[in-house]
Amino acid sequence: MKDLKELTDACREFDAQLQNLVLRLTGVSIVVMSSRSLEHHLVRIDYPFSKPQDEGAEQIYDEESFEIVREVVAETERLQDYIAKVNQPGNRCQHYNSSIWTESTLVCFISIEQEFSEVLDLFRARVESVLPDMYEWMPRKCLHLSLRALENRTGDRSTGDRSTR
Repeated sequence: MKDLKELTDACREFDAQLQNLVLRLTGVSIVVMSSRSLEHHLVRIDYPFSKPQDEGAEQIYDEESFEIVREVVAETERLQDYIAKVNQPGNRCQHYNSSIWTESTLVCFISIEQEFSEVLDLFRARVESVLPDMYEWMPRKCLHLSLRALENRTGDRSTGDRSTR
């Protein structure tokens, strides 16, 4: 519980800085991946945007999706309840780097600009200072925003079903 509290405190410390960053997205990519971290992929097809993002444009969110995000974030406010989810099997390094699953996804790779790089480095250093060697950080070239899964060729792991979804 102490580790989770320290990690939560570190996240809260950097929340405002991360919220204020503007990520410049230059295109979308279809990736057939063999690891969820996208360190290993079989195919990557990039589709650049035809024009740059509009600076200062109003961001419009789907209210239902935004509410789901709010609920997930709110779970961390009750650490006593949240610890059970943190300790569930999976979602460890092996989960993200395993190359036995092939799936396709639509993502935007993140361009690492100076401001983002500085905040990311400070955040990683802060986490390492309170939880040394607990995390394996994703390589910068793999940082991405997942837009949606396109298909799962290996089926549902929880049931062992190998059919295509």
